[in-house]
Amino acid sequence: MWQVRTSSLLGQLRTSCIHAVSNGISAQQLHLRSFQKVSRLHRQLNALLPACARHPLHQNCCRQSSFIVNAAKKTKSPEDIVKRISRDDVTISFARSGGAGGQNVNKVNTKVDMRLSITNCTWLDEEMKDALTRLEKKRINKEGELVVSSSAQRTQGQNIEDALEKIQSALDRAADSIIPIEEDPEKKKQMAKQLKAANENRLDDKKKKADKKTQRRAKIEF
Repeated sequence: MWQVRTSSLLGQLRTSCIHAVSNGISAQQLHLRSFQKVSRLHRQLNALLPACARHPLHQNCCRQSSFIVNAAKKTKSPEDIVKRISRDDVTISFARSGGAGGQNVNKVNTKVDMRLSITNCTWLDEEMKDALTRLEKKRINKEGELVVSSSAQRTQGQNIEDALEKIQSALDRAADSIIPIEEDPEKKKQMAKQLKAANENRLDDKKKKADKKTQRRAKIEF
């Protein structure tokens, strides 16, 4: 209904303009009349807005928009929150390794100490920083740096990659902790069923105990 009324109003405006031009009305007068007509049309369209909001098509669009937003939230993953870390994001230092390395043991600086400055990290939001600080507090120093080391591999390059993976794992855990967990409908239904059964059993036991007390009183009175 409101679509028809809107089309009718636009048709009236178009007809008025054609009629004005055919009657030789000046451009200034046409502009004034058009402005008045458009203002009146604007008021009439505003009056139609409440009816538009109640229209089933509008409500259906709102439901679809809500569904899309909820679906986006459900599909949110750690990759959506934190980027893949690289060597440019960390500070690296080397030391002599006492682990694997054969002839390089205690001779070549293959051990990697890697630091990620959480405090000065611009690509982490405050929520991620708080989560990372909470989960990795044993590996964060007084300067607000996440510190990891690796000496498991034989070369510096391999140990760098291993240390980067450790920091990435810490970031992913922090991201997982701030993503809301969506409830499984089937699990929710099953829990409700179990709760109902437990409540029924509780009431049944309560009734049995009450019946026993009633029977005892009856025997005493007899």
